[in-house]
Amino acid sequence: MMHKRLNLIHLTLLLALPILLALINPNWLFNLSFSHEFIIMVDDYIYTGYQLAFPQYVGWFPSDTLYFIERLTVILPVYLLNQVTTPLIAHEVVHIVLYYVAIFAVYGILNKLASARVALIIALLFGQYPLIMRSLGWNYPDGFAMTYFLLALLWLTYATESRWRSIYLIGAGGAVMAMVIAHFFNLFYIPAIALYLIFLDKLYQKPIRLFTTGIFALIGVGGVYGGLALIYHSYTGKLLLSNALDTTQGFAQGLPYFLNYHFSGVPADWHIFLGIVALIAVVWLLRYGRTFSSDVRRVMLATLILFVSAYAVLVGWHLLGFSYLRVSFYHANIIMTAFLLLGMMIYKPATDLSSAQFRIVVLLTLIIPLSLFAGFSYLSPNWDIVYPVVLIGIAVFGMLISISRYPLRMLVSVIVFAVCASVLVGDSVLINIYTPDRYHEQTVFEDATAIAQTINARYPRLSMDDFRLWYDFSDPKLPTFHAIASIYLWTQGRNARLNEAPPLNSFFEANQIVILSSLHDKDTLMQMASNTIENRGIITFIDELVVNDIRLVIVNVRLALVTNDWLTYYFSDTQQQYVLYESGWNGYEQVAQNSRPFRWTAEPTARLVLDVNGGWFDATADYRVSFVIAGYLEDDVVNSLTLTLNGVSVPLERVDNKYVGQISGQYLLNPTLEVVFQTDRVSNPFDLGIQDGRKLGVALGELIIDRVIESD
Repeated sequence: MMHKRLNLIHLTLLLALPILLALINPNWLFNLSFSHEFIIMVDDYIYTGYQLAFPQYVGWFPSDTLYFIERLTVILPVYLLNQVTTPLIAHEVVHIVLYYVAIFAVYGILNKLASARVALIIALLFGQYPLIMRSLGWNYPDGFAMTYFLLALLWLTYATESRWRSIYLIGAGGAVMAMVIAHFFNLFYIPAIALYLIFLDKLYQKPIRLFTTGIFALIGVGGVYGGLALIYHSYTGKLLLSNALDTTQGFAQGLPYFLNYHFSGVPADWHIFLGIVALIAVVWLLRYGRTFSSDVRRVMLATLILFVSAYAVLVGWHLLGFSYLRVSFYHANIIMTAFLLLGMMIYKPATDLSSAQFRIVVLLTLIIPLSLFAGFSYLSPNWDIVYPVVLIGIAVFGMLISISRYPLRMLVSVIVFAVCASVLVGDSVLINIYTPDRYHEQTVFEDATAIAQTINARYPRLSMDDFRLWYDFSDPKLPTFHAIASIYLWTQGRNARLNEAPPLNSFFEANQIVILSSLHDKDTLMQMASNTIENRGIITFIDELVVNDIRLVIVNVRLALVTNDWLTYYFSDTQQQYVLYESGWNGYEQVAQNSRPFRWTAEPTARLVLDVNGGWFDATADYRVSFVIAGYLEDDVVNSLTLTLNGVSVPLERVDNKYVGQISGQYLLNPTLEVVFQTDRVSNPFDLGIQDGRKLGVALGELIIDRVIESD
């Protein structure tokens, strides 16, 4: 099958396609935003953050300890463009280019394997499938990875019959490496890619050619990895992909629960499309396989093996307990291989069409999906009625594809089948391309990135030690605020609710708090902040900024040790000024798994003397004393723990990891408070096989003394 040059009309239609889709409803071209409180997808805006200010994410926890920062083939193209233009333009340019590369790669593969007719029909259907539109429009890596996957397939396809074979193979190897760097999970698709080439080029019959093919591909792999690894090391001092390898074990332990918890109820409707395509392929190969030439059978077998082996990756992980089959953004690669396989199934009928019939098919391929995209975007249909209708359409037209002997009827059935399958998934939770508010996602993106640029200009680094975000969850701009919090990793207590329950004490350990609001002025926000922490701290106004009608009030919050008849000591250096004397302790600690700071006792007796001059305790009242055990080595050590306050023993009761006792207010009237913890002994971690040079007793956190209310 000879390669045909790109037809000018085909070129025009493919170039126009994303523009038409964006004019109808541009929400697919931007990240998804959420207004509800239960957030399961923040990664698209996390990557947006790295794309805006990659160097500022280096050197602070958890930014440069997670895998996000390593995905340079997702981050760097947008980051570089962001340096010369606005985030909106950079995003649109990168994702439109990404879209073009993907659909032209599909066109190029099928133009080489089948015909230009097949290539155009499938490229148009592929480019309008909602899951593909979502993957190519947002900043999650699935669209980037799928595009690199397609480039690898394109170059491998052209390598089979080219004097430039070595160049194509090097390019394919580089594309595979770019795919893996975009998302480490894509490593598992390498066997599918290799099998595709082995069967397409009959390399199983040519061991020497197979060996040289691998050498050239590895040169491409090494070139891309080496270049990006040098860039990555120059910024972080670390080996590229080391974070992915380090976090794999930890993620593997909790990931099955995470996937089941968040996605067990998600309808995985895209599998209907995949299943019908597989069924059509089997039927066609059984019915018509012998009538095809050996070359056509070889190509069909290669694309079928590509589809099956790619699909097997997710099936295999599902059998191991990882419910990826219900996660839409893990399916772009599989959908892509299904469209390539579908293309080979329509090779003969597309060839048999007259010129007039082909023009009709192309017109229908373009008009029907675009019309339905517009209709479902603007008319807000009743989905309870739509779903049964499209399911029936998928079944009916899927059957017609299998049994039809007339080329025009068969191809019209393919179009309607693909469109019905598209409608079925278009309104899915993490695809959602039919949002009637045409500029909703773009507005959120513009506001969020504008605020992020303002914050980035203010803080040389973006650590949670430098600032955190505080906002009202009832604010109408909540989707924007969630997007901003996601830009800064949405983790470890980066954001908290304003005007509701007080946030965790550790939230205020940041140097500054950025209050976000679209409703209130500075004074109102300051009062809301004071009310939220229930006057247990000192709030200092620092600055006020307004970005796109959103107010940023920047404050400093320092929690007081004692206010009226309430004392809270956090075992944190944020309250170090209240410590007059201490002995028997190790240093302050904070770990990712625990929101509270804590300290280990280093001796059997650990003593603190605190300045409580600002407090006022009632001599006639009783007070509850409680503290948290953040961790411990041996149960008998913990159970032997005793506490005295100002020389008075406090009887303790233990409930899980919390101790509670009671003391009379008459013993709390001194201007200082002496706190003494005692244990039977302190363990040496070396004796337990732990490489820790400290002596460790009990890890303590958050000592609270508050009045006992009769209703308690």
